[in-house]
Amino acid sequence: MHIALIVSHGPSPHTVGQWRLPRSLRGFDYNRPAYWEHLARTAERGLFDMIFLADAYSLHDVYNQSTENAIRYAVQYPRLDPLPLLPIMARVTSHVGLAVTASTTFLPPYWLARHLSTLDHLTEGRVAWNVVTSYARSEAANFGIDDIPDHDERYERAEEFLE
Repeated sequence: MHIALIVSHGPSPHTVGQWRLPRSLRGFDYNRPAYWEHLARTAERGLFDMIFLADAYSLHDVYNQSTENAIRYAVQYPRLDPLPLLPIMARVTSHVGLAVTASTTFLPPYWLARHLSTLDHLTEGRVAWNVVTSYARSEAANFGIDDIPDHDERYERAEEFLE
């Protein structure tokens, strides 16, 4: 069995309302390297195989076609870029894998290949990529596109991207 810790770079990493619990962060701030170093050391000490940083390029907006509840209840909001966290966690660990989500729909292939190659070196071969094609119109809007490409177009691009 392989064990992964799934989190996102925000105050409520996949647990709605966790940020409101009095002891949830135990003195750490998710905006500071010490939090991510502690999380990585703990995962490695617990013999986890991987820390997986989930990500999306917009707020959740499906419920009532609005981001209002995502903001009100901190449903993975705010969510910051996970890529810079990998070297922070890698420098305090030696075995745990570090995976990050990145979309083939919006990111240029060269840009992502360059970043992942750099991270591969900085993590000494422990970086992994969660390949996604994205799904939300609001993600497209954040990249200046009117609508998300249809399913087949996104998956054709992903296939070409990976080749």
